[in-house]
Order: sequence, then structure tokens, then C-alpha cells
Amino acid sequence: WVPSKKFPMGVWPGETARLEYYDPAAAKGQAAIHLNRTDVVYNRPAMQDGDPAALLGFGDALPCNINVNCPTGAAWQTEKKGVARILMVFSNGTGWCSGTLIANTSGTDEPYFLSAHHCQLIGLNPDFDMWRFDFDYEAVGCANPPSAPVLKSVLGCERTAFRAETDFMLLKLNPLPSNYGLYFNGWTRSTTPPSFTTFVHHPIGDIKKISVDSGASVIHPNLLNWGGIFGTSPVNSHWRATPDDGIFQPGSSGCPLFGPNILIVAQLHGGALDT
Repeated sequence: WVPSKKFPMGVWPGETARLEYYDPAAAKGQAAIHLNRTDVVYNRPAMQDGDPAALLGFGDALPCNINVNCPTGAAWQTEKKGVARILMVFSNGTGWCSGTLIANTSGTDEPYFLSAHHCQLIGLNPDFDMWRFDFDYEAVGCANPPSAPVLKSVLGCERTAFRAETDFMLLKLNPLPSNYGLYFNGWTRSTTPPSFTTFVHHPIGDIKKISVDSGASVIHPNLLNWGGIFGTSPVNSHWRATPDDGIFQPGSSGCPLFGPNILIVAQLHGGALDT
């Protein structure tokens, strides 16, 4: 049950889907089901336009990505529990982004979730009631699994704050199941560029990956023009980090950037695709 009484099925393979409803005897004739829409989702052979909504998810990330349970991710087994894949629903389609549960200064378990402002711009009229957050969507070990992991999802959120200049978006998720074992990542407001950084993310909506920049981040001194509806970012508003191990892709957007103290220092806005 969800407060909005809406439920997205997500992406399913094949060309035929069957919707079945079993009517309990005690509630016979009381159900009301409305099928809102169906979308056709397909893969493109190349990301020439950088459109994450045109790509599926599981198994689609480039092979130079590193699964979070490989040795590179050994020190991040707690923090990864806060990171989720976001299936975003819009009036004209769906798309993928990443983000993380984030702690608050009161130390309460309010399910605040950090992602990127531009994620809500890739489609029209975001339906936050239908956004789905998939936690623990990862390989059991280092190797890519033959089939997608079982979903451990939270459905629906409300947008509480965002800022285009720094590209952050703060959401509040619907209640978290107590048996999920999730983690709220901490953060810092330090303005000192970190000496090295780590990304935990879901490129192309694939299973959870990890990327590391072993060098120091630098303040980007120039205006950033993201093109079209994504606008520009002011000078000195972003840090530049380039992974040495792993990469990031469309769908990684909004993922947390961790500094050496294992605290969030930023969220991923964008950058050139690198293999």
C-alpha cells in the first residue's frame, strides 16, 4: 500500500504483459483498478544524444564500470546501503538517476534523499508519487550476475528543495521498510576540495557501481553550459573530479561524491562520457 494509490510496474522484458487481480471473498466487488498508461522502452545502439530515458538498465553499463562488491568497494560496504537507483516517471516517459539517503542534523530517521536537480528535467511533469527507489540493487560478488537482483524498493516521494546553480535536489521518500537495513550517509559543508573522492552510483540504471578519483578535486573556474533546458552553472560552483578507477555514465547523475572522511561532499552533476 502507498498513500498515492499509484503503482508503477517498471521495465519488463518481452512484448506481452498480463495484469491479473485476485478478488478476496471478503472484499468482493470493492476493487477499483485503473490502468493509467503503458510505455514502450527500447535500447539504442549508441548514446549519441545522451538520453538516459532511451536505455534499459540491468546489464547496460559499460564494462569498464566496477561493481560495488569488487575489492575497490571493500571499504564502502556500509555507505553503499544508502545509495539507490531511481526510476523516474514523467508524463512523457521514464528515466534513471542515482542518489542516497542523507542524515539530518537532528539525528532522526526522516527519509531525506539527495540527488541532482537536473534529474527532474529529463522529462515533462515529474510524477513524484510514481518515482521508485531501488536499494541494494547490486551484484552479490564482483562478477556481473546472469540475472537482475531482486528489487528492494520504496515507492513515492515529495520534493522538498532544489537549486539549479549547484544542481542539488532533496527529496523525502515515503516510509522506509524497517527490514531493509538501510543507511543514512553523513555529509560535510567543507569548502576545501577533497584530496580524493569516491562515487557510488547506478550508470544507465544498471547494478550498483563504484568509481574512485585518487587525485584532488579542483574548483571549476569557468561557466558550465549544459545545453538546452539544463541551462548553465556559475563559475566556481562545481568541483571537477575524474575517476581513475571506473567511470560514470547517464544514470549516475545525483550519486553521492564521498571525500576521504567518508562524508558526502557533493552530488554528481555531469561530465564527458569516458571509457
